[in-house]
Amino acid sequence: TYRYGHRVGFGHLDDEAKAKAAKTLITEVFPLKLKQFEQILERSPTQWFAGTEGPSIADFYLAPTFKNLEIGLELFELNQPQLQGIISKNFPRLAKFLKDFYAVPQTAAYYDSKKQAAP
Repeated sequence: TYRYGHRVGFGHLDDEAKAKAAKTLITEVFPLKLKQFEQILERSPTQWFAGTEGPSIADFYLAPTFKNLEIGLELFELNQPQLQGIISKNFPRLAKFLKDFYAVPQTAAYYDSKKQAAP
């Protein structure tokens, strides 16, 4: 929604409103939601969100999403460097989840092949 705000009713936001919304997301919303995901992992009998032996579709969806947050994605078309490291600095279980997910041999091979295919 941050890139295509006009499609979902946010097209009217000016740069000041976008910056205010981004600040609220970064300081209030993301930490709360990431804490909730951390708690889900704490209750999981395995290292995966669905409690499965290996990664489930939930893990395949969440890992790239968390990785984008970790590297400081653009939010409302504004660079958000303060997001960089939000997971590794504040949410150790999520950081371990990301490390474990990207270390699964099939996952690592897939992402390695994408790096090699990039121009």
